[in-house]
Amino acid sequence: DDVPYLVMEFLEGLDLAAWIARQGAMPPETVTEFMLPVLAAVAAAHEEGVLHRDLKPSNIFLARTRDGGLQPKVVDFGISWVASEQDGGVTSANVLLGTPAYMSPEQTRGAREVSAASDQYALGAILYECVTGRSAFEPGPVLAMALKVSQGQFPPPRALRPELDPAFEAVILRAMALDASRRFASVRELGRALLPFAGARGRMLWETVFD
Repeated sequence: DDVPYLVMEFLEGLDLAAWIARQGAMPPETVTEFMLPVLAAVAAAHEEGVLHRDLKPSNIFLARTRDGGLQPKVVDFGISWVASEQDGGVTSANVLLGTPAYMSPEQTRGAREVSAASDQYALGAILYECVTGRSAFEPGPVLAMALKVSQGQFPPPRALRPELDPAFEAVILRAMALDASRRFASVRELGRALLPFAGARGRMLWETVFD
């Protein structure tokens, strides 16, 4: 009847935030195999000029497959931004959009600062939470959290989990670098750095995407 509607995939399962709350800190191999498909999805979006801007565990859905496995899906592009639109009325400068614990330092300074490196920072924050079982930034008032993010004030992962492989920690810390220019050149490059931590099956599935 000429009424616009949207058909979406129906997903059954739970989000990554619920999984972390249930499982706690996870080994790097498990984290890597959850996150490689997420990185592939975000990289594909970036290559089409789309920035997500609100990546966080609750926006990664672990859909249950017919064989009982879990397939990660990136969801909720509600505040995403298309690079070709420039500002296009989507946002204006000095508007704080996103979730403070996963915002990049530059994102706390306003919408005009956001880039693909900002999504990469959020992915680093998600990796951090997966391997430590807690957010890099303790919950608190939004402005106080934004200040900590803007100054890079968080304990390194091995301060919370000393047994963590220093090389895995180095990947996380680079993705979460305060200066965006010190992060990986792209999300695809971040995936390439994570690939060695996957199991044999994960490496076989994703090496053509990232290597």
